Amino acid sequence: MKTTATEVVIALQFADPLPHLNAIQIASITDGFAEFPRFAELPVSGPMPYSLEQLDGTEPINGFVASFPRIALGSEDGDRTLTFQADRLTYSWVRTAELLDEDDYPGFDELVKELQPVIERFATLVQETANVTVSYKVAELTYVNVIPTRTPDNEPIRLSTLFAFLAPVPNSPGVNGYFHAWNEKLGVAEGVLRLQVNGPVLYAPEKPGASFTLAGTFLISDAQQLPQELLAVRQRIGETYGRVLATGSAR
Repeated sequence: MKTTATEVVIALQFADPLPHLNAIQIASITDGFAEFPRFAELPVSGPMPYSLEQLDGTEPINGFVASFPRIALGSEDGDRTLTFQADRLTYSWVRTAELLDEDDYPGFDELVKELQPVIERFATLVQETANVTVSYKVAELTYVNVIPTRTPDNEPIRLSTLFAFLAPVPNSPGVNGYFHAWNEKLGVAEGVLRLQVNGPVLYAPEKPGASFTLAGTFLISDAQQLPQELLAVRQRIGETYGRVLATGSAR
């Protein structure tokens, strides 16, 4: 089965949450990212568990006070988004081309290359605006892949067929929705790999599909080695993608 990457997200959790930022301070930070002219305020994202114990509730997750909304800055083309909230900075790519059109994914190496100056500029702006030094403790890399639920000829595809590798009831006419998730130790770093399949979902307005999401969350061992650690996690995600679907790998 072939899936298509529709979103790749790199999230970095701060070692210490940011203090309250007022509207003027937020504007000073967002003005420093002129290449992201689209502005939105979004609900705050939840915690970033990085161990199986945190996921099953036997180890507490340090909370934070959402002292200001999640701020989202989008590129003019809509394919890059930068967000920040009290506990994290996130950089992401979103597919803007149709699933069956030519792929517009720039590649993981390019995204990591773009991320580094964003990290440095954000730290400088926060230091100048709020007199706070930014450092990072946890990173998360997420791949969202979509499987169309219709053929190129617009014929419907059963969810039980799409998810046959997870053994739902074969060809059952009653499977109108499907959800399956599991967690694994990350292995390549101190962290956890979360996997989820879900369908149907809308990957674009009036575009139904099914999704396969893989997210690796891990403790950053060395800030200077973050690109290499992200690459190792990306490779782990790719290997798992190939093992589960028995075809290809996350790119």
